[in-house]
Amino acid sequence: MKRREFIKGIAAASAGLMLPISYAKQNADVIVIGAGLAGLSAAYNLKMAGLNVQILEGDDRIGGRVKTLSHIATKPEAGGMQIGKGYGYMRALAQQLNVPLAPLSGFMRGNTFAINHQLISAQAWPSHVQNKLNAEEKKLLPSQLYFHYLKKLPKLIIANDWTLPKYAHLDRSMQSLLTELGASEQALALINANVNANNLAELSGADAVHVLTQMMAGGGGADRVVKGNSEFINAMAAQLSPVELNKSVTQIKASNNGVQVNCKDGSSYSAKHCICTIPFSVLRHIDIQANINAVQRAAINQLNYTAITQVHFEVNDDAWLEDGLPANMWSNGELGRIFASKGDNGSVQHLVSWINGDAAKKLDTLSKQNAMAHIHKTLIKQRPSLTNKIKPVYLQSWGNNPFSQGAYSSFAPSQVQQFAGKMGESAGNLHFAGEHTNHDYNGMESALVSGLNAASQVIRKA
Repeated sequence: MKRREFIKGIAAASAGLMLPISYAKQNADVIVIGAGLAGLSAAYNLKMAGLNVQILEGDDRIGGRVKTLSHIATKPEAGGMQIGKGYGYMRALAQQLNVPLAPLSGFMRGNTFAINHQLISAQAWPSHVQNKLNAEEKKLLPSQLYFHYLKKLPKLIIANDWTLPKYAHLDRSMQSLLTELGASEQALALINANVNANNLAELSGADAVHVLTQMMAGGGGADRVVKGNSEFINAMAAQLSPVELNKSVTQIKASNNGVQVNCKDGSSYSAKHCICTIPFSVLRHIDIQANINAVQRAAINQLNYTAITQVHFEVNDDAWLEDGLPANMWSNGELGRIFASKGDNGSVQHLVSWINGDAAKKLDTLSKQNAMAHIHKTLIKQRPSLTNKIKPVYLQSWGNNPFSQGAYSSFAPSQVQQFAGKMGESAGNLHFAGEHTNHDYNGMESALVSGLNAASQVIRKA
């Protein structure tokens, strides 16, 4: 090669490195980061619109926080559990994908209460020595206290009212609101033990009222996918190009011209648009070079995520129920709540210790094996009839999962007024989706609709 040609080649290569993103070779029309419900929903709708989509997933599996434990006899869900009657979009997609649904069943009813390490029946609780509630609360079961007080807070006409200035007084800690409503010290402690948040001090009352309004509007009853909710994930993914797994994103560079995504393994992808479904708990640790507004940037850095850890048990003999108490347990200690479910033979075959918030974070400091052994030992100690009847088989920690760092988002005091409704805004050609960006719905429906909304934004710009 002549020297002049060599220099021209070097110059051309250098110029290529300096070209704006829009001129770099693009892998697809759209990059979707995350192969959970939101990401797959976005990709599915983009494909239906004729766009070429590249899906990147940091984990070694698809599904995100939907995870059916198919290796356990009853196929329990470790993530998204139920398809509410009001989940219109999810139900329509299930029909399109030929994914059959069936009523959520097999769960036992009633609770045995383990309060301060003592087993107490529902009938015995009102007069039990461990019951130190005030006169108004005395006849309420520990599991009823939260909703008893929650229903005393101002009602929203519709769920979206929660961001209105007239409800700003609710955007403070549930602990302070419950205290103001007259909750006793023991009631606060019992509620805090199993509240669906990290703790009452970190939960905004406006968020709690909003969730209650959605629950009441959704009606009663729920379904699940016949072979487990992961089958819904698999059916969506089957309609799309193969997902690139183990693509942990370290950097996102975005402008109005295009988006470049760099991964931990050194790979790099570019496209005209990108839809990012990474939970903010994880996204805050990624280098994002984009014109994100100050409120959204603050939300990325500060939004709360609830830690949930589950220890699953196989039941080899349900003779322990001969103690005459309900199979389910509600604890104010480290066991959290114990949910029991029946197998096809009608006997109890599965237990899960469902631990929320601060208790989950404490358990998460142990190795998986030590955590499982600890919960097993504690459960046997609190309910001796379970001895030799159960075996711990699986632990799921959403707080320790590097790709979720929490089971779902929740708003801390003052965050509703600051962040709600502003977290799904686009930054140039970088768009956002995920349950944290859509609060018109809850649960899995929220994630799916967020993906649809983000795809619609891209389609309008394409």
